[in-house]
Amino acid sequence: MIPMKIKDEIVKLFKEIGCFSGYRVLNETDNTIKIKLSISKNCFVQVYVSLKKNLKNYVVVLDNQRIFGQDCYGGRWHKHPWEDPSKHIMGKEISLRDFLYEVNDGIRAKGIL
Repeated sequence: MIPMKIKDEIVKLFKEIGCFSGYRVLNETDNTIKIKLSISKNCFVQVYVSLKKNLKNYVVVLDNQRIFGQDCYGGRWHKHPWEDPSKHIMGKEISLRDFLYEVNDGIRAKGIL
């Protein structure tokens, strides 16, 4: 049930934000969902949520490299910042909506879109 809610939210945000050119569900079960939101030919956002593992992973990929992300493992959130995506900066929970708006701002600021 939760994966369906996430998928519905992504479809709504996909239309609302406007920086995405398409989306595709890569995997969906009762407990997990993995969705790819295309930005350009070589840039996309991947959203992965696993209820069993208490895991959320939101990542921006450019040329097969993470350039930004937010992860939650066991209720603990950390950020992979635009300036250095290899870093782990502990932080607070971010909604998928806020993350995707931050992606929109970040890819425009970096000239990706």
